[in-house]
Amino acid sequence: MTSDSDLTRPWLSLRRLFLIIVTALVGVVLVQSLLSSWNEPQVASQLQLYQTDLLLEGSAWKGEGLPEGQWPKIRAGLLGDEPVATAQKQYEEVRAGATESMARWAGDGSQSADSLADEANAGKPLARRLQNAVTQQEMLVHKLDLRLGLMEAYQGQPEAAIARWTQVRDDTRASAPAMRTADTLIRLWQDSASPENEAWLQDSLDGWFEYRALDQLYQIQGREGDRTRIQTQEQDTAQAKLLKLALVGTVPALGGIVGIGLMIWLVAQRVLRGSQS
Repeated sequence: MTSDSDLTRPWLSLRRLFLIIVTALVGVVLVQSLLSSWNEPQVASQLQLYQTDLLLEGSAWKGEGLPEGQWPKIRAGLLGDEPVATAQKQYEEVRAGATESMARWAGDGSQSADSLADEANAGKPLARRLQNAVTQQEMLVHKLDLRLGLMEAYQGQPEAAIARWTQVRDDTRASAPAMRTADTLIRLWQDSASPENEAWLQDSLDGWFEYRALDQLYQIQGREGDRTRIQTQEQDTAQAKLLKLALVGTVPALGGIVGIGLMIWLVAQRVLRGSQS
């Protein structure tokens, strides 16, 4: 009996070691899947908003150099009747997806955000990575809110814009740059600005959003020369972005046509080879 027991002990030890390894591997896979579920929406959001930003920047072009009456038709075909409202809707969808992801994580997890942050500060690797993912999502939402507010202000809804920016400014989870940008925008649309606002807006915003903020700044400061300068600059930029938008929309369609043609050619080659054999 003693000899049989001694023989089975190594087998039990190996089995226990195997189970530990398998459990660890499963845990790694689950962690990677969880982290991927956070990273994938970020990438998808950036890709979705890239084309939306092209739409916004292209919408500023006034069709200079085109025959009169031709630009409205081209504009409607490329940008739609209300490009800013369309862009706002797409931004809202991305924002809703980001907040939904955070809510789903909070509901599935057994820890609160505060306890997760405490563990991350304590140096636990998994908690640190998850906390970084949460922070990135929160930063994305704040960035979207800053831009959504500018779209609302442009469409004649300054009260809604100021309310949105106020939420960012007063959110303790927002980064210091986001808070400062929100506060600067609030004061701009309350007809109050300071000299350092210009450099900050140029650093913290870009594209269509930067032009809107600078235009408001120059307007309330009475700097009509600077307004004319950036409006001319925006026209040049908008024309280039409009061309890029047309290419972004056309290339996938051309790729699909070429792909279908290639598939037909390959099938035809297989049929011909079969008939020859």
